Amino acid sequence: MNRAHRLLKKFVDVQPGETATTLRLFLYFFLMMAAAYVILPLKTSLFLKNLEMATLPFAYLATAVLMSFVAAFNSRLIQTLNRKRYIASSLVFFIIGLPLFWLLFKTGGKWVSMLFWFWAEVFLAISVIQFWILVNDIYSPRQAKRFIGFFVSGGLLGGVVGSLAASLLSQPKVLGTENLLLICPFLLLVALAILFTLPQSLAEMRPEQEVLK
Repeated sequence: MNRAHRLLKKFVDVQPGETATTLRLFLYFFLMMAAAYVILPLKTSLFLKNLEMATLPFAYLATAVLMSFVAAFNSRLIQTLNRKRYIASSLVFFIIGLPLFWLLFKTGGKWVSMLFWFWAEVFLAISVIQFWILVNDIYSPRQAKRFIGFFVSGGLLGGVVGSLAASLLSQPKVLGTENLLLICPFLLLVALAILFTLPQSLAEMRPEQEVLK
């Protein structure tokens, strides 16, 4: 870990006891955004493929209304439930949802595209909100300020990789559009595994600091 610390120190002001957790959060956000940027173009592509262009303004309007309720509901659950357990449950929900939508798209129902549109918007909003809640719970405000840029770069890198993967793999001779839904669960499963290795709070990072010293 000393080698990892020296390497990471070149990019961000990190203390030895913060290295492991910071790298895990970087990878976690990278995976979430990689999955998101596979899902988002897929959402638009399938919507336009199965529904008329005239329904698009309705989808945007309905999304704006829906997200206000989702944000309020998410905020209430975060305040009342164990946060880490709630985030893990959310990830399991999204992991199960992806292959389920893959099966539903086989039915050819136009309503599936509309439902997937809303599901994808909820996924993006919830995944970003919950990531920053994790950061806020684990780090002190002073620590978090040092790492914001590093984590954002992880999300941006994940977005680039996800967009590139969606563009290359969506070709009919490769995987095809709908089959991309079967890739994202693997990304989210790795993110879920990382989540369980993260400390609950700053206090749990102290044993790591003592070991690395």
